[in-house]
Amino acid sequence: MASDRQLLGAYLGGDEPAFREFYERHRRAVYVYLLSLVGRRERAEELLQDVFLGLLRRLEAVLRSANGRANLRPYLMRAARNHAVDLLRRERRQARAIERLARDALFRASRRRDGVETTGVDAVELGRLLGRLPREQREVVVLRELAGLTFREIAVTVGVPENTAVSRYRYGIGKLRDRLGAASRETGRCDDGR
Repeated sequence: MASDRQLLGAYLGGDEPAFREFYERHRRAVYVYLLSLVGRRERAEELLQDVFLGLLRRLEAVLRSANGRANLRPYLMRAARNHAVDLLRRERRQARAIERLARDALFRASRRRDGVETTGVDAVELGRLLGRLPREQREVVVLRELAGLTFREIAVTVGVPENTAVSRYRYGIGKLRDRLGAASRETGRCDDGR
């Protein structure tokens, strides 16, 4: 059986099936590791492709720096971890940005034309509730409510059909309305439990 170095060297020499063999050898292990880090299949699949594309882009340098090691799985796992950490950091930054937007006085003080009432709800709580929406819905709600974009403009910005933008908005607003209602009921209770 050929080593990883041999397979990748053969690929550099024009043997495309050699890379497929290398990919199949490591694909499952890298995927399972990514899935354990990011928790969602779609994200793990995207990152898996990023890991192997990154390897292809840097293949000659990787082979030079492998210092004669035949097995490149440790390199792949390190690359997988780096990609996952980058993704999780980006998601945390997005969530913090959403919370900052939710704290904006205009957002807190305004009444929503769709019946979502934000007065009386702590801005931090509102940001937390907004941050719990699925990314696609949260993005459309923020673009509509904070940026004031039309559904057509949102569709162009996000790269989806207009009816998809409308649908994401409706689902997101519905969830936000339900969560705001629950939060208001919880904060409206007396300290003695009544």
